[in-house]
Amino acid sequence: MSEILAPKIDMQWIPPVVRPAQASDLKHPTRDTYKLDSLWVVAEDFVVTWFENGKYHKLIIKAGMLTDGASVPQLFWSTGFLPTGTNMGAAMVHDAAYAVKGKLSESKWLTVYTMDENSEWILEKDLVWSKAQCDHYFYQFMLQGGENKFKAWVEYQAVNLFGGPAWNKFPFTPSGDM
Repeated sequence: MSEILAPKIDMQWIPPVVRPAQASDLKHPTRDTYKLDSLWVVAEDFVVTWFENGKYHKLIIKAGMLTDGASVPQLFWSTGFLPTGTNMGAAMVHDAAYAVKGKLSESKWLTVYTMDENSEWILEKDLVWSKAQCDHYFYQFMLQGGENKFKAWVEYQAVNLFGGPAWNKFPFTPSGDM
């Protein structure tokens, strides 16, 4: 297993609260109903804070966002790689960031703040993450959420190697657009 070359970041992590999606959560309920069995709704704002490069950061996923969790093909579920579980928070952040191709300030569902020298949270207005950064944070957030290192590494490799199509065209549009 190769090590991901990125600085370790210290985080505060509280598991996300999600509920199964209902037709009323979909932007186009009649067209998108087939997706209901694989979608979740963020039921409460999900907040993660971390310290990196000498600064504190806070990321919030707003309640109401739809997610499919980790996009794990059903073929692999029996091996323990599931779309939900300890990877759910990381998958929610990853979904929201991919949906706007890393232009986080354009997301309706995700906001990021950085703490200034006066301990005030300042909104990051022009924050952009590359695909590699989105994938890196997915890995780091999975570890912080309690995913074991091997499974986190495998899931990171999967998005790193196969996430290009999703990066270029996100697979679904959550209600109200991301």
